[in-house]
Amino acid sequence: MKDNLLFIGIVVLLVAVIGVWYSGIDLFPPQNNDGTNQSADLGSKEDFQNYVLSSEKVYIVMDIRDASDNETAVKIMQCGIDYAGSQGLSPKQKEIYSFDGDGCYSSATGNMRTIEECADEFQSGPTFYIVEGDSTEFSKEFAWVGVNQSYDGECNVFLY
Repeated sequence: MKDNLLFIGIVVLLVAVIGVWYSGIDLFPPQNNDGTNQSADLGSKEDFQNYVLSSEKVYIVMDIRDASDNETAVKIMQCGIDYAGSQGLSPKQKEIYSFDGDGCYSSATGNMRTIEECADEFQSGPTFYIVEGDSTEFSKEFAWVGVNQSYDGECNVFLY
């Protein structure tokens, strides 16, 4: 009897796996290095601004894992602090994350966790994702903000 139940269980599992594969459902979409979904909806700066305007909470992520030097890492962190204190975000709840070689520090929990654990949280709202770079790109959900050594304190939000 046990052998029959085991056989039936394996058959049901195989049928389910084949069904998911055949239907083309993407259960595990490709991930970026930051744990965010690569298939995020593309959008414009205006799409992102509208999302920020309509949200009660925003997320600020300072990723210094790939910073080329200490000075750039400090400037990435300063940019995140500037966004958090920005007048345009003052009425919003803010959760702040810092990624480094040890994992993720979250202002919400006050302790270190894995990058993946933190990424699951900030994918539920508009996110300012700050890394070393020279430009800013937008999707509907994210502003990927590039900061380099010449950063001079311009990480501010003005919502009209």
